[in-house]
Amino acid sequence: MRVSYLWLKSLVDFSLSPKELAELLTMDGLEVENLEPVGPELEGVYVGEVLEVHPHPNADKLTLCKVNLGEKVVEVVCGAPNVAVGQKIAYVGAGMSLPDGTLIESRSIRGVPSEGMICSELELGLGEDGSGIMVLDSDAQVGGALRDQIGPRDWAMDLEITINRPDCLCHVGVSREIAAALRIGFKLPEFSVNESGPPISDLTSITIEEPALCPRYSARVIRGVKIGPSP
Repeated sequence: MRVSYLWLKSLVDFSLSPKELAELLTMDGLEVENLEPVGPELEGVYVGEVLEVHPHPNADKLTLCKVNLGEKVVEVVCGAPNVAVGQKIAYVGAGMSLPDGTLIESRSIRGVPSEGMICSELELGLGEDGSGIMVLDSDAQVGGALRDQIGPRDWAMDLEITINRPDCLCHVGVSREIAAALRIGFKLPEFSVNESGPPISDLTSITIEEPALCPRYSARVIRGVKIGPSP
């Protein structure tokens, strides 16, 4: 059973670190087999604002960008086709590394100095889109850390759930266990389902062949589900 640290934290108001929570769950009988961070750390990645965009004098597919970082303005050579004035972007300065280990340096690109890099979500390890730079929300704070803008880093925990604890095969069950161990309350999620469409009996049927082993079986038909990237 894999659970999210941040999801659990949204259900139980605790102050334990991911490692401390893993130790608590293990001591409480829900052994944590593995604990790992989700996504990149994003150290040294900041929010910048594109002030100017000009053609590169020596390359048709490159542009020269002036980027406001709050305390200073830097010039960056950019090859992304979607860069535009007014955008809030993710900037990595010289001396820092991308999640894949690439070291960013101040260097001359086709005869023009470039300080740092404007990044795509692919280069930051935040998604699969490498076709252009990552454009942030317009209210992103210039000069602030990108991690503060997109939210804290999550951690994934792999739990060994024994056969006698099926109640812990969901985040609500695990959060209830945490609340009991810490002797605090937890928030049961509120939800409502608006049903529409034809009766389920017109769409499918269920036969329970072993009522003694399965006295009840519930089913729901969900339509309009599309597979696509998360928003």
